[in-house]
Amino acid sequence: MIIFRFIPGLSKHLGVVYRPHGRAKLIHKEGSSHVERVIEETFLIDSGADITVIPHRTGIALRLPSAKDEELQPLGGIAGSILVAYRQMEVEIGNYRFSCRIAWAQTDSVPFILGRFDVFDEFIVELRQKERVTFFEKV
Repeated sequence: MIIFRFIPGLSKHLGVVYRPHGRAKLIHKEGSSHVERVIEETFLIDSGADITVIPHRTGIALRLPSAKDEELQPLGGIAGSILVAYRQMEVEIGNYRFSCRIAWAQTDSVPFILGRFDVFDEFIVELRQKERVTFFEKV
């Protein structure tokens, strides 16, 4: 069982708001050399997000294949839409590594978001608002 504590943030209208966040590693294997590029980040755990989202600079640092114009797709959310390129990579949460589809944003103005596709297939995810903790239990 992996336990993540909520992180406090300020809201203009609500004051202090505790949000579910967790640490995850993104792993991309470069071409035939099999060199692994690894970045560990704190993600907003978003049960309302279909897919995991990473900012543009992170895809560059991982050396993801450049996005061609024909690959770019709009991804919509509550605040509008952004252009993304869909990629597949390894994600590690705790000691568990699995293949995960991600949306690589073509802007840096997005947070790291851990969405449902692939992630929630690997774990039973329990958000406990009152206790301000999230439990990830491997399926």
